[in-house]
Amino acid sequence: MEKNNSETKCLSYKGRPLVRSGAVIYYGNIKDNYIIKINVNSEKDIGKMKVADNLEIQMVTSTSAARGKKVRVVKLSNKNGIFEAIDLGAAWLDRANSKSA
Repeated sequence: MEKNNSETKCLSYKGRPLVRSGAVIYYGNIKDNYIIKINVNSEKDIGKMKVADNLEIQMVTSTSAARGKKVRVVKLSNKNGIFEAIDLGAAWLDRANSKSA
């Protein structure tokens, strides 16, 4: 069965893409004005798995919104646990998108 690259599925949360690259998690649609960048500062071992423990959350201007300008950090916070971090990011994006609509 052939796989079409344009139909590649990615993980999402509340309808927005969630992508991990090394110790950084990106959350949000690049076509929106803002995205969430989550830096994984530390991980802890639970059984045989490593789980993100200390995270820094940033709401930044997306590359499409920046259009050649420097990426700007709009909001910043720290959380313990991936769910708290992504849920806070979702709330920030919901508010930011409702203001720009």
